[in-house]
Amino acid sequence: MNCLAWAPWEYGLVLAVGLAEGTIVVLRNEGGVWNEISNFMAHAEGVNGLAWGPATEPALLCPNSTQLSS
Repeated sequence: MNCLAWAPWEYGLVLAVGLAEGTIVVLRNEGGVWNEISNFMAHAEGVNGLAWGPATEPALLCPNSTQLSS
């Protein structure tokens, strides 16, 4: 593990982890158990930094949320 970043509190206990082989893994704590919710190759080299964007609309990570219509 090279780095980690906690998601904004609106998402609950969600953590992104950047690995040396270039993969990012996103984990969610559900009832005291960490479950992997996403795993993808970000770079050919290692991931050395992570950051979450502002928590303005939780539609991407919260399956029960609804998108705002424009």
